[in-house]
Amino acid sequence: MTKRIFIFSWGYPSNQTKGNPFVEDAVHMAHENGVFTTVIIFQFKNILEFFVPYKKHLTYTSKRGENIISIPLYNIPFVSTLIRKKIMFWQVVFRMKSLMKKIGKPDLLQQHYIFHSMPYITNLIATKFKIPYVLFEHSPVYSPQHFETKYKTFCQPYFSKEDFQAFIKNAHGRFAYKVQIETLSGYYGQSFKPFDGFLPDYLLQNESGTEESTDQKPFNFLCIGTLDDRKGTLRLIEAFSKIPQRQKCHLTFCGSGPYLNKAKELIEKFELKSNVTITGFIPRSSVIEQLKKSDFLVIASSYETFGMTCIEAMAYGIPVLSTKCGGPETIINPSVGILCEKDNITSLSQALQQAFDQKENFSPQTIQQHFKTYYSEESAWRNMREIYDSIS
Repeated sequence: MTKRIFIFSWGYPSNQTKGNPFVEDAVHMAHENGVFTTVIIFQFKNILEFFVPYKKHLTYTSKRGENIISIPLYNIPFVSTLIRKKIMFWQVVFRMKSLMKKIGKPDLLQQHYIFHSMPYITNLIATKFKIPYVLFEHSPVYSPQHFETKYKTFCQPYFSKEDFQAFIKNAHGRFAYKVQIETLSGYYGQSFKPFDGFLPDYLLQNESGTEESTDQKPFNFLCIGTLDDRKGTLRLIEAFSKIPQRQKCHLTFCGSGPYLNKAKELIEKFELKSNVTITGFIPRSSVIEQLKKSDFLVIASSYETFGMTCIEAMAYGIPVLSTKCGGPETIINPSVGILCEKDNITSLSQALQQAFDQKENFSPQTIQQHFKTYYSEESAWRNMREIYDSIS
């Protein structure tokens, strides 16, 4: 079995960013199951910073003991792309040799976010040091045109289209969420296998600690995420305003974003100030506490590749109301939640009323069992262990 892996990713937690839970949880799972993990983050800097560190860069830390290394790559301006590429690649090889001499050569390279994580660097390391690699895609992907934009943004001019296609083809394994499989496989011409998200065990302490509903307590809907158009923030507020029982309900948004002011204006317009709360961004632990107080999680998005909040709710026995926006459709069945049409205020409003009327039809025990069977760390590790075992 694989004993040592280098993980390349975009969006890992730092002192200034909240990071990406998909990658953070994958790193944690491998680490907790005896695989020596090293997260490697490459940071581009101007060559002048080698002599005068005038720009402050992010510092990455771990709360659970995983090894995290930030590697600077110095760029020389005003020279040709070819020369810049050669200098950058020389730096990568030099730093990798030093790192492997210090902590050992990995059995596997594991890259999350195919475009964002500089695949030309992963390809260089895999080729130069003869190390197998696997790819995981999590980012929202929509169409071939979307892929082309991502390629031009993150790969050109350092990676030709032919090299990029070969990089995908030569991977030991390619994995993505179920809703992405068809689009990804069609674009790359290579098969991707499903690998869904999960919640690590450390997040699930007191998982049955949801509050009991009472006649005095309002019926609580909870929406988690950025306040923007893709998340359906304004559509949800308007749909909530139309349900007959809205005065007996409360809607809480955990998050902030570009639609914050628009959301406040709409709340004012529909006279919902006493029925709608916006907490702003709160840490993951506080989100869990909000979940425990809720009766239904609501996802009003136009598009989701998976739906991490969906399984977070199910872990605590809370049913989920979601639009048919992709990922949640692969998770929710009639025993754990309700699906409605996306970008449709009437359908969403009817689903909110249905959730209010039929809450007693959803068993917390059934919902939690669905989570444990498909989305727990234990089930995810069984799948990941198969990947690691196949490379030994």
